[in-house]
Amino acid sequence: MRTLSDGRLALPAYTSLPELIRCCGPRQAWMGVDSAGLREIHRTTGYDLVLLDGKQPPPPPPPSEDEYTQPRSWLRDPLGRGTA
Repeated sequence: MRTLSDGRLALPAYTSLPELIRCCGPRQAWMGVDSAGLREIHRTTGYDLVLLDGKQPPPPPPPSEDEYTQPRSWLRDPLGRGTA
């Protein structure tokens, strides 16, 4: 799902695997959906429109060594040895 600049919620969809790769790059997770599945996705998400064969922006670059900070984990070690 993508939120557009005008606030609408878009469901990205691709007409073929080659189009998915062209628009988003290789190694994308994907699944086939029929019209009943599309109706169920709409029912559960309330998307406003289907973005057909839309090129996705590249992901942001990873932070540099200077910018990286270890995220605090909410996980706890069950043996009480500190954080997991």
